[in-house]
Amino acid sequence: MSPLEELLARVSIEDVWQALNLPGEPRKSMLSPFRGESQASFSVFGNRWKDHGTGEQGDVLDLIAKAQNIDLPAASRWLLERFGGQPMQPLVQKEKTVSKPVGKPSIPPLQFGSYSDVEALQRARKLPMNVGIITLRKRGLLGFLTYEGQRCWAWTDSSKRSCQLRTIDGTPLSGAKARTLAGNDASWPVGIANAEARPIVLLCEGPADCLAVSLAAWIEGHWDDVAPVAMLGASQSISNDALPLFKGKTVRIFQDNDPPGREAARRWAKQLRPYARSIDVWTSDKEGEDFTDWLVRVWGQDDDPENPLPEQIVPSISSEPRNEDSGAAQNSTSNHSTDANT
Repeated sequence: MSPLEELLARVSIEDVWQALNLPGEPRKSMLSPFRGESQASFSVFGNRWKDHGTGEQGDVLDLIAKAQNIDLPAASRWLLERFGGQPMQPLVQKEKTVSKPVGKPSIPPLQFGSYSDVEALQRARKLPMNVGIITLRKRGLLGFLTYEGQRCWAWTDSSKRSCQLRTIDGTPLSGAKARTLAGNDASWPVGIANAEARPIVLLCEGPADCLAVSLAAWIEGHWDDVAPVAMLGASQSISNDALPLFKGKTVRIFQDNDPPGREAARRWAKQLRPYARSIDVWTSDKEGEDFTDWLVRVWGQDDDPENPLPEQIVPSISSEPRNEDSGAAQNSTSNHSTDANT
């Protein structure tokens, strides 16, 4: 038996995991140590692993190669150096690649939905009007279906790279508030594929806030100018191949006013800097609130479209484009909107 074969028989994937300083504890169902995600899609079983989100899998050497971005011969040397007592040599890293999901999620047929579906979703989200839901439905971003015996609404776009389901009444779906379908690209900003020539992107942390910002855009008379887009969780980074679709857009990020939400807004703004024409960040004046919470609190259940919103929600398309230097927010003219320009 060669020294490498002896090590592979003796050293466990848990030992290597710790030596690589990977986050979390290896187990059958866990968050990927290589990708930001909100739902577990990574498995460790025996001395093998699989990333169900990308289709990648392998043994201890493959794990080392993935974590260190090196080839298998270099991974073998790494294992021998750290566990076999051989002198350590410098690693030559491969060119960095971005993992992409294998295929696309299998999205069940979506229905346009009945008026009772729309009304039930409006009540569950405590929105004063259902027009935001109706307009999203017409644009093909929102659909309805019965899934696992529960009536649900779905958020997707024309790319079909991602689809998230939630029950209409807000009850858990398979024990969670949302169900992201298998094969889903968790880092895809859902809605950007439908942005087309619309100059303004309203980027939200999750599809639920997209319902509220769409209502606000309609109330302000800007619906035709905006593209509501949802990231599927604060832990996600925007997919690299989606970034060019933001080119030239005026982007407003609607962050949740909590530590993960603020960190997500800074990360997304930093990613968008080379592409967007302008970026700013909207946040509630109350800790812990998202946009929907704020809208319900300050605008209430008033369904009178003549009742103006207390502040401008859709950003103006300024004559002078802005581009940030960092993700830090500065006070702007609005009590809640902040520029990310310094």
